[in-house]
Amino acid sequence: MNIEDQSTGIHEEIHFWQNCLSNLHNLHKQIQRKELQNIIRVLNLSKSAYIQQFLQAEKEVRVRESFNWCNPIFLISNNQKFTEFVEDCLKFLKILSKSSLQLNDLSIEQLKTVIIDIFYRILIIWHHSKFLATPERIQLIIRKVNFHLKSSAYPNNNCSI
Repeated sequence: MNIEDQSTGIHEEIHFWQNCLSNLHNLHKQIQRKELQNIIRVLNLSKSAYIQQFLQAEKEVRVRESFNWCNPIFLISNNQKFTEFVEDCLKFLKILSKSSLQLNDLSIEQLKTVIIDIFYRILIIWHHSKFLATPERIQLIIRKVNFHLKSSAYPNNNCSI
């Protein structure tokens, strides 16, 4: 989801979105600082040529447009807050966390039960997530589960199944 290369699992994905959310909160805090608002006010009053750059940067932090490090499949429209999108990703990817960790230490006999549980959880995402419930995004989630399954089944081998 966050990386063009599909070679990450669910846990790396959760970590990515947690970092993303943390960065967004830090950017929002910086934008709201009095010092920056005073600079913007002075630039505006002086009709500085730089005011448009400051206002554009502020807008881009508030809206998804500036986050070009995300996979294009995850582009959202301008009126949707990117923070809401990231929180939705985290909320629903976390429901896969425990089940996908179980894939590490299972026998073949136990695998069927856990895979069925994972697919039920993916159905929950499909039915309840505001942003992940698209065919492309669900496919990416399944690919990440598949990568995790392959890497736990063959930890020392980069084979393709």
